[in-house]
Amino acid sequence: MAEKQANLVTLSLDDDLVSPDYRTLVCEESSDAGVTSSATSTQTKCGTFSAPGTPEGTISGTGVTKVNIEADEISGQQLLDWANNNTKLAAVYQDAADGDSSAGAAVYMAGQGYLSDVRQTSASGDVIKYSFTFTFSGAIDTNPAS
Repeated sequence: MAEKQANLVTLSLDDDLVSPDYRTLVCEESSDAGVTSSATSTQTKCGTFSAPGTPEGTISGTGVTKVNIEADEISGQQLLDWANNNTKLAAVYQDAADGDSSAGAAVYMAGQGYLSDVRQTSASGDVIKYSFTFTFSGAIDTNPAS
């Protein structure tokens, strides 16, 4: 089995929660995704019992802002607008299909949620960049076949 290249993994978003027409983030540079769950433990005279908490998921990343974006791209400014307006979004974070595997074969997270942090940076001598954190609200689908 071949390794999957990281440049094939993207976050796609849309504000249409019923029939999303997903668009990818413009010039995404890097991303990080994960699911966490806290556990509650109770110690008794007959042992310790643990119960998992509700899973929580986030996707964070960075990108480069550009003008004249394509119709299938989302600008850093659009991310700011959605965050500022607390817009609930549909999200898919997955690897693209390649010659060895189908889309979502290596990485897949989907669901609805909000942009909880969006920032733009403009350092002297550098391009304008953005960073984001998307936080899932509700169930997180990790099965691309569903």
